[in-house]
Parts: sequence; structure tokens; C-alpha cells
Amino acid sequence: MEDDPDHRLMAVIDSGNRKFILVEALRTLCTDPEHFLGLCAVGFEHLSEGEVEESERIARAITLRERDEESAMGWYLLSRCAHARNEMDQAVSYVYRAFGLDCERNWYYTWASLYHLVRKEYALALAFANKVLRQEPEEVAALAIQALAAYLDGGVLAPEEHLDSILAIEPENPVPYHYRGRLEQERKRADRAKYWFRKALEMEPEFYWSHHALSVMEADTV
Repeated sequence: MEDDPDHRLMAVIDSGNRKFILVEALRTLCTDPEHFLGLCAVGFEHLSEGEVEESERIARAITLRERDEESAMGWYLLSRCAHARNEMDQAVSYVYRAFGLDCERNWYYTWASLYHLVRKEYALALAFANKVLRQEPEEVAALAIQALAAYLDGGVLAPEEHLDSILAIEPENPVPYHYRGRLEQERKRADRAKYWFRKALEMEPEFYWSHHALSVMEADTV
């Protein structure tokens, strides 16, 4: 089993150590350039490093794979790249392609919910978040999107209480802190928004979306 490249790579991925994931993925690709998990690991690592063009190149290669569930991962990665470029029409189109090929992965629907939230399509954001929560009632990202989308769609939900309830489930998860920041952004309270984005980064110093939100806010004040 230890000589199985899938087993070795999955063990490293489970460790969460990004440096080791990349090293093992590259080692795997040296012997098998078409290795699915290796391509995915390297593609997502490029995206995490802001190397969107390289990530897109790998994603497009993955979309050509014969197995639908593998091709779907390529379309999902393309959607993440489009999101990073703030090309939200493309992001939605790509993630729809992903769950059209593989309807079993709930995180595709979570990201669809996020993309619709960014596009201010709150009813669709809620619909996708609720779809996820019917299967995974404590999925933190979907709960946070649900709270913000319901509030922005004119619902009566008290979003602070809803997000606080999520923090009770996973107090060290940066996602609910990030969405508290998004809520304050929508209310035009920049100082409070920055506070919550920084709280998210206390939980996870490399949390990309709070870094991105803070950099955009700081650029707007220059």
C-alpha cells in the first residue's frame, strides 16, 4: 500500500501540509504526468499562490478526462480561477458544468451559492445553500452564506445571531468571521468589516478571501 502513489498522495493531502502536498504531487507527476490527484493538487496549489494562468492550464487538461467525476473537478477548478479574476459569469458557468457532470459533491453547490451571492443573486444563493444544508446541516460555509443571503434578500433573519451560532459549531473556523466582515461591508461599516476580516486571519493566517477583502478595502482608501 505504501508504494501506491494514490495512497501516498492522499496521506500527504490529509496532513494539510501544503509544502509536502506539492512535493509529493510533483514527484507523482514525474512518473505519471496524467495522474489525476497529482494534477489536482498542483492546480489548486498554483491557485493558492495566485498563479491563476498556471492553474487554468492544468484545469483545462483535467476537463478533458474521460471519467465524468474527474472532468468535473477540472470545471470546478476553472470556476475557482474565474472567481479569483472576478469573472463571475464564467465562474457560475463553470461550476454548473461541474455539478452537471458530478452531482454528488456538495462543495460544488456551496461554491455556486457563493458565486450567486457575489453577483447579488440572493434567492439563488439561498437556494444552493439550502440544498447543501439539507445534506450537511452543519456545513459552515453554507450556513454563513445562508445567513448573509437571507439578510440581503430582505429576510427577517438576524445574521449576527446566525453567524454566532456557526461559531459555536466551529469556533476556530475563519469562514464565519469572514462573513461577519462581509455583512459589515454591506452595511458600509468599514472599520467593523476590517475587524472581522482580521479575526478570520487570526484563525487562519493564510485565509485567502479575508486577505483579498482587506487588500481591496485598503486600496480603496488610498
